[in-house]
Amino acid sequence: MDLESFDEQELQVFADLVAQMMYADGEISFDELRELEELGIEFGDDFAQAMERAQKKSREEALAGISQVVRQTTRDLILTMLYDMGSADGLDPSEEEFLETVRKAWTFTW
Repeated sequence: MDLESFDEQELQVFADLVAQMMYADGEISFDELRELEELGIEFGDDFAQAMERAQKKSREEALAGISQVVRQTTRDLILTMLYDMGSADGLDPSEEEFLETVRKAWTFTW
């Protein structure tokens, strides 16, 4: 599975989570901007438009959309990419908390 296999909804959810991850610690580092630029190059205009929409969403709105990502391979890739983005400048506790919230939302429990 790679980035190009995201459907439109998965791409929007990913952009929503990327935006929230970037703002989780209250600042956007140069390394995070570089990661974002690489995503923009990989995804192109579709990602740029999704990021524009994502920047207008609250954390609650972004998290509400994650249930729409049903493929486990997509979930795994999104979590890995979010972790990589947060790790670019060292994971802040607020970023760790956000990642844990996403991970728990995607963990199937009985």
